[in-house]
Amino acid sequence: MRNGREAMTMGRIVGLVLLVAGCSGPPPTTGCRCAGAVPGGVLDVACGGSQCVGGQGYRCVDANTAEPDPSACGVPDSGPAPCGPDTCGGCCSAGVCQSGSTDGACGAGGGPCRSCGGGTACAGGVCSASGCSFSASRGDTCTGDDICICPGGSAEPLCEGTGTCSTAYGRRYSIFVGSLTLPDRRPDGMCWDAFCGAPDPFVQIRVNGGLLGTSPAVADSFRATLNYGVESNITAGSSIEIAVFDQDVSADDGAFTCRFASVDSALLRGRDLSCSGALGELLAVITPL
Repeated sequence: MRNGREAMTMGRIVGLVLLVAGCSGPPPTTGCRCAGAVPGGVLDVACGGSQCVGGQGYRCVDANTAEPDPSACGVPDSGPAPCGPDTCGGCCSAGVCQSGSTDGACGAGGGPCRSCGGGTACAGGVCSASGCSFSASRGDTCTGDDICICPGGSAEPLCEGTGTCSTAYGRRYSIFVGSLTLPDRRPDGMCWDAFCGAPDPFVQIRVNGGLLGTSPAVADSFRATLNYGVESNITAGSSIEIAVFDQDVSADDGAFTCRFASVDSALLRGRDLSCSGALGELLAVITPL
């Protein structure tokens, strides 16, 4: 890149000399030309043409005005700097700089990218065999009956390695309901409230049949943000139910229930307890503590 800049600077100087001072050689007899002394020799070429003089390439762009042209001496334009330690903080793949933070292209310092194999995850540009990771896009890298416990002890959706694979069962989890959506009418076709007003939804969360908690109701809303959670110990085969209701003065109306009859490690690694259907939609997650 330095040589390119020097060549460009020299080209501008040469062009300026030809334009202002004119040519030191004989004046052109016909047409548009660049003819005169340049560093390394004498340039004599028609406008639009190129010539190599003393190892320096020139292209005539106007009468007695030239610009650098490395290809005239058989040297192609270098173009962008190649991927390497001086140009890339991540890793290089097929000459292109990558972030170096993904399992498929892991690396740092401008070195070559590598793909992390099974049981390993990319963390800090290194494939770590002892660690694990979890992300909303790639999921949990642990297998079998294990789940990835991320640094700090929480596997939230934004968590990225390097965590530790640990048994998924017999540990405490957070069950968190983010939001829900209800249709215009109840499952029986009747209005939720008087004058067909919007419902007042809330949820109840049960594990193995036991009630863990009831969220506050959100007044007059078909689309409610609850941000309500509970904690519970989860073992293999545990059942989880999240039931949605409409709060009324006399009796609460049932809407729908998300049921997970027998929890396994795959569900726990997925962290997802959402469900949807004709009766409504609920977004919920379960994360290890």
